[in-house]
Amino acid sequence: MKNLLKMAFIAVAIFVTSCGKSDEQTNNQTNNQTNNNNNNLVGSWIIESETENGIAKVLNECEKKNTYTFTTDNKYSLVSYDKNPANNQCKENLEEGTYTITGKQIVLTEKGDRIGEADEATFSIANNKLTLTFEDFNESSSATETTVYIYKRK
Repeated sequence: MKNLLKMAFIAVAIFVTSCGKSDEQTNNQTNNQTNNNNNNLVGSWIIESETENGIAKVLNECEKKNTYTFTTDNKYSLVSYDKNPANNQCKENLEEGTYTITGKQIVLTEKGDRIGEADEATFSIANNKLTLTFEDFNESSSATETTVYIYKRK
């Protein structure tokens, strides 16, 4: 009888211990996935496509050079290009600032922005592609406009 009680006690102890480890591993994996999003974001990304309210925008040769760079110290830069219609030359624009990530949201605060002026987007990374989705309310049309940018890792 004593051996049966010992065996039952050991079985319960193993069961409880294995459940605790599994839960701990699951929590660590969840935390690592969140950290991986931050770590996976670090680097340079060149634009692949842009969609405005579900309609694909045809990027010109200048716009195809647009590049985001994210660093480990939560700084970013966006080098974007506009085509000058007068001479067909690409004009470079530089935006620099800081970023913060909360879950699937990224907030980009450009240097010199006042409180409330930061850009907020939903982001995801899959297959070396960064998807940024910005939603802005257009007061003149009383509608929310959605712009989706897809960048590929450089």
